[in-house]
Amino acid sequence: MTITRRSGAALLGRIPPRRIGARLYGLAALALVTVMVLAAAAITFVTLAGETARDIRNRVEVELGRVNEIDLLLERHRRIIESAPVELDLDRLLDLRRKHDDLMHALGEHIPNDGSAFAANLKARLPVLAAEGSAALHLAENYAQTAAIDQVEVYAAVARALQREVEAHKSVQLAEVDGDVTRIVASGRQLTGWVIAGTVAALVLIGPFSLMVTREIVRRLRAMTATMLLLAANDTGVHVSGTRYPDELGDMARALGVFKANAVALLAYQRDIEALNQRFEFALEHMSRGLSMFDAERRLIVCNSRYRALYGVPGALARPGTPFEDIMAHRISTGTGRAGETLEARLPWPFDDDRGEQSLALIQLTHNLIDGRIVEIAFQPLNDGGWVALHEDVTAARLQEARIERLAHIDTVTGTANRHAFQEALDEALVAMRQGAGFGVHWLDLDRFKDVNDTFGHPVGDALLRLVAARIQGAVRSCDFVARLGGDEFAVIQRGVADADDAETLAARLIPTLSAPYEIDGHRVDIGASVGVVIAPRHGETAEDLIRHADIALYQAKALGRGRHVVFDAGLEQELKLRRDLAADLGEAISTDAFMMHYQPILDLKRGGVGVCEALLRWAHPTLGQVSPAVFIKVAEETGAIIPLGAWALRRACRDALGWPGDIKVAVNLSAVQFAHGDLVAMVAGVLEETGLDPRRLELEITETVLLSDDAATIGTLHTLRAMGISIALDDFGTGYSSLSYLRRFPFDKIKIDQTFIRDLPSRTECVAIVRAVADLAKTLGMITVAEGVETADHLQRVAAAGCDQVQGYLISRPVPIESLPAAIALAGENTFSAAA
Repeated sequence: MTITRRSGAALLGRIPPRRIGARLYGLAALALVTVMVLAAAAITFVTLAGETARDIRNRVEVELGRVNEIDLLLERHRRIIESAPVELDLDRLLDLRRKHDDLMHALGEHIPNDGSAFAANLKARLPVLAAEGSAALHLAENYAQTAAIDQVEVYAAVARALQREVEAHKSVQLAEVDGDVTRIVASGRQLTGWVIAGTVAALVLIGPFSLMVTREIVRRLRAMTATMLLLAANDTGVHVSGTRYPDELGDMARALGVFKANAVALLAYQRDIEALNQRFEFALEHMSRGLSMFDAERRLIVCNSRYRALYGVPGALARPGTPFEDIMAHRISTGTGRAGETLEARLPWPFDDDRGEQSLALIQLTHNLIDGRIVEIAFQPLNDGGWVALHEDVTAARLQEARIERLAHIDTVTGTANRHAFQEALDEALVAMRQGAGFGVHWLDLDRFKDVNDTFGHPVGDALLRLVAARIQGAVRSCDFVARLGGDEFAVIQRGVADADDAETLAARLIPTLSAPYEIDGHRVDIGASVGVVIAPRHGETAEDLIRHADIALYQAKALGRGRHVVFDAGLEQELKLRRDLAADLGEAISTDAFMMHYQPILDLKRGGVGVCEALLRWAHPTLGQVSPAVFIKVAEETGAIIPLGAWALRRACRDALGWPGDIKVAVNLSAVQFAHGDLVAMVAGVLEETGLDPRRLELEITETVLLSDDAATIGTLHTLRAMGISIALDDFGTGYSSLSYLRRFPFDKIKIDQTFIRDLPSRTECVAIVRAVADLAKTLGMITVAEGVETADHLQRVAAAGCDQVQGYLISRPVPIESLPAAIALAGENTFSAAA
């Protein structure tokens, strides 16, 4: 707000004054000497009053006007800076920044250049004020509210000191103005008395004209006196009269008009200050955090309602001047003091310690209260020895953080540690390892867990996971760490492992423990477990290496048939790399027809000739040479490449079989993956239609892996294929867990007895009994029996005596390419019967 100043000096300069004394001298010339003396006295008083009036005008207009303007600008600047920390609108903050710059420029222009100590102090302190204010605005613009509030306190100290100096200077000027006004009033009253006396004495001499002049002067003096008294009572609505006269009394009236204008501006400024104070009080009372401020004597200066509610401070203790100790005693007695603090044993506060150069640094405190709440305090010491503090109840936030922290480390299904917690435990174990404490990591994967979910549903699967977790925890020591990594994967950190034997002992105990049957909601659930084992630091010194090597070992354990454990070695990593390279090459090999089909004749002992030729895939890798089917078929199954590869093999075998004698069938192996993924029936039907092969000449071989899940869809697929006229054979019979049960699930056309039984026929009589029993069972069920792995004449004689219908093996023929197959078929019967003879 800018104070309006009246230009009285300019007005006096434009109107030539007509002195009241000149008129009085004219009248006195006609009067007696006594009247002349009285007139001279009146002139002296009026002259003194005029000079005093001019001094007042100059002082009020120039000095007080400038001081008031400086004081107003300082107060506006202070309110701008103090409002910044609670202002969250960046545009408003930028507007405050512009106002800050404008006010500092205006303050610089209002500093007098009279060389006074007041002007020198203003020039010296204004840069400090500008710097502190700019710092507070900068912190508020960056939303550093706490730091901004602290900076405002620093700025406020500078501003208050500057305002006190301005107020002191203003007081001196006002005192001098008051003295001048007093002298004017006294002079006016004396002049009035002398004029009345002179008037009475000169009534006869001066006459009516003298009386008129005197009366006008007295009237104007009384009007100005009344006006000054009303202004002194803050009545700014009073009208200042007599300003139009170009004489001494007119000067006084014009000076009084300037005084009135400044009084009006000061009252408006006071109202602005009161409005700003109300806004400050509103902001203070509506802060989200409690605020308290104490002076150097540890007496309360101010606190807001949030502070009072936070600690249950009554109104009587919230008054300014209340000792800090009284408030703390009340808090302790009502349960809002710090935990462990009593009236007799008080806990220290930061001001109890000598912090030296750090005495003004912000201190972050966390207080646990007697009633269980947690309060965070931002404690800021002040220059004068007091302090200001912000208090916030963070109990709910801390409880939520603790809950989130716990949930972040716990598996919600099993209640064991999760992958995140496992990573932290592994990192801790690695730190201990560097101090000589070795450990082992067991990477567990449940076998056939997916079948449980698919068969019984996910609730049973979750219950199974909880039982598995409980069994693992029961099998390890209390110092070992158990975690569920996700899905059906678990991990155990076995601490204090000295060598591989310690780790293998635990792994060997875990597998049968987890493989024992489970009873869940009336269901018997059977699963298994495979374990990959690594030992630190032998198999790695980082978490990444140990996890990767454990996963490789687990992969190998599953590749070896599951239900076993494997300890990592460097060769496994190389083998895995080879498998991955093969997987990458498989796709290109399928698209470029890089595979070949070999065929192995199967001799029909009753007919005396070849009845079936089994199609066998071969792959000549461009760099690795011939890759074993046992290797690349497994890789193809793992990557899903078996789907297009199986279709290619079936198509090629059916096309090749078209060139054989019509009574010879072609046997093609199917993978369990082909049943689980893709439409197998549509694929087989499409190949038969494309090639034109009679379905009765096609024989599809499956292993018990296809039937492990006892999936209704799989059995349905087999029935559909058989209904098309295709023969279905069960390969590797006798090597599984429950091969006999498969014969009940599906009526196979052929059973192929695994070569392990045939190989041991000469040396183990129980193998002869098994082969004979299988052959007898097959006859009863109307199935054909094939003996695999017949390599010697003795093998042939024994399987023939046992009742097998067909034989397959090197004695009959090795697998040969398509161009060599006719000769192999022709020689198969001759070589076999000569060997048998």
